Amino acid sequence: MWTENPEAARPSPFFEEWSREYAWTERARAHDHHLELVRRRGMEKAIEEEAERQAREVERTRYRFNELMALSFEGAMEWFEHAQPSDLRAQDVIGIIKVHMDYLKAFEITETQREEVAWTEEEEAELTQIIREIEAEEAEEEFEGGSEEGEDDPGKGEGGER
Repeated sequence: MWTENPEAARPSPFFEEWSREYAWTERARAHDHHLELVRRRGMEKAIEEEAERQAREVERTRYRFNELMALSFEGAMEWFEHAQPSDLRAQDVIGIIKVHMDYLKAFEITETQREEVAWTEEEEAELTQIIREIEAEEAEEEFEGGSEEGEDDPGKGEGGER
């Protein structure tokens, strides 16, 4: 166009000389490379920012889920503390067991080796006392409730003890 001949086979020697003298090809290549690096850094930064945003969202969701689970657990435990045996149906018990088994399966809970517990003499004496109190309460309940079949109860051994 400069020579007013748009169909010229090659550029003007004047421009070829300028191209060599001012290293247009190398400078254009360097400029293109610089722009590519700027684009790449921008894309990397955008990807990092998106990853950070997603990580924050995951943590926020995990926190909310754990918060809801804790509230549900507290509510369930409160209900169980005040529940009477007559409040539970067989299907309720089965449902509770199923939820527990699903939990164990989902979180791959395995039994861990339990270390031996060293009880002090005081703790053993306290445990023995608690067991005696429980057995005494059970015996009192059996005595008060009685057995419809009396002494012929197959669950009792000699002396009426279990």
